[in-house]
Amino acid sequence: MSTEVEHPETQSWRGISQSVSARAMSAPGRRRMSMNIVRGTFTVVALAGLAALGVYLVQGFQRPAETLAPVVKAEPLREVVVLTDGVLNEAWAREALALPDGIALIAVDLDAARAALLRTGQVKSVVVAREFPDTLVVTMEERVPVIRIMAAIEPGKLEPLVVSRDGVVYRPINNNPIMLQSLPWLDGVRLTRQGEGFAPLAGIDDVSDLLLAVQQEAPHLATEWRVVSMEELPRLVVRTRAIKQIVFDTINVRRQLAWLDHILDQEGRRAEPRAIERIDLSIAARAQPPAVPQVVVKYVLTDITRPRGSSRTPAASSAGARLVRTQSGARSTQRAKPTRTGL
Repeated sequence: MSTEVEHPETQSWRGISQSVSARAMSAPGRRRMSMNIVRGTFTVVALAGLAALGVYLVQGFQRPAETLAPVVKAEPLREVVVLTDGVLNEAWAREALALPDGIALIAVDLDAARAALLRTGQVKSVVVAREFPDTLVVTMEERVPVIRIMAAIEPGKLEPLVVSRDGVVYRPINNNPIMLQSLPWLDGVRLTRQGEGFAPLAGIDDVSDLLLAVQQEAPHLATEWRVVSMEELPRLVVRTRAIKQIVFDTINVRRQLAWLDHILDQEGRRAEPRAIERIDLSIAARAQPPAVPQVVVKYVLTDITRPRGSSRTPAASSAGARLVRTQSGARSTQRAKPTRTGL
């Protein structure tokens, strides 16, 4: 006889009723989640706005100023204000710009206006800006003339031009005529065509330094200078009213001027001053101690023979600072040997 035993069904934890619900989010957590959503939304909107602004600006810069004029209130240009460290004025600026009458301020092409002003060699740098509603402001730095030069801008027509310290050759505008006439002439250079004018000259800064030094240290000598030659660079040769050649080196310029002033002063104290043809200061300029600087002075002497009873006096030739005496209808000139003067 068999016996069947009934085993109870095995229970699992999965069968247990779960009566506990999910934990609810706290109030601070809900606030943090809300702030994160707001920040994210704001970031997206801000990036979209910046992208739209960038596209607008790029398109705006690419559009010419003439097309923008109808967008803004089209105020016509009424005034051109010129701010400069020189002598150029509003009348010159308007002529150089050549803007049509009644043009709107916003329609002025600033780059083209700047290029038009820079075509004048006297203008070293310029900034053109709009000042709304109706003013164009031109701020310039001008070149200063250092020396004069004769040149032909137009074929077959020589005219006096000026050269600035940076070597630019240009036609002066509105400069004082008396100041221009006081400038010496430049010699010993070759001008090269460049566009409508000439290429800048090299080495004018040395000429400028010499001229500035003589005006500051010995203005009584500066008024006598007529020509400065660059033919013997690095030496500069000056021609004055009375002396054909005064040779300077480009170094120790003020020291050389002091020597020159001393020599001329000593010669002027003589009872009968001698005519000087050439003074070479360049050798002494490069002398190093303990060597004594030597200045070479070349005199021109007059032939002392003349017919008895003649009352003629020596005459000076303005071109060569050369004294001559007429004898029996012929000129006789005797040159003295160069002498060295220790300073």
